[in-house]
Amino acid sequence: MRPLPVEVALSNLIKVERNSFSERMATLEVSTSDFVKRYEKTETLKTGTQEEASNFVLLTEKNAIVNKGTTMINNAKNRVDAIYSENQLLQFVPIFADQLAKACEKGVTARLIADKKVEETTKRKLVREYLRDCRGLHVKFAERPSSHSIIVDRAEALSATLVEGYFSEIPHLWTNNKGLVELLQVNFESVWEIAKPESIS
Repeated sequence: MRPLPVEVALSNLIKVERNSFSERMATLEVSTSDFVKRYEKTETLKTGTQEEASNFVLLTEKNAIVNKGTTMINNAKNRVDAIYSENQLLQFVPIFADQLAKACEKGVTARLIADKKVEETTKRKLVREYLRDCRGLHVKFAERPSSHSIIVDRAEALSATLVEGYFSEIPHLWTNNKGLVELLQVNFESVWEIAKPESIS
């Protein structure tokens, strides 16, 4: 069998990737459409007192992202859930360590899912150095978390729009939209369920 010319091979590869991308986009569009329809249906079924309008805010500046995360954790009453990749974790923990510790002092439960590939020494250092006083903290590690976000009291979320890069360098979407927050919470719970706790003491 004769090898294909380079230009033909590249052309075929591009076609395959284009088709694969088109399929993924079609699936995403259907999922998005279904979600919007379900959300709109839920909204039309609401009765009784008028509820606060849902908000979406895209944050692109480092200070805005950090300030929003700080405010969310400071206002937490019951639970803070966060799921991040290795690079984002290395920035997330030092930035919010004080807020997480204060939240734990108030009786808030904090759950953190981190990338499993983070080196064991790094895991221990992060917890010992920054979160040693956070007794309400529970940590698990998972294979490449599929979304990166922080969710507070199942009421609001701050979600990274990209999976690569450092926490405060990635645009984040803040929302208190119940449907979207619930989707992020469901994703967190599904990863938490299969992730395994590791010794970080």
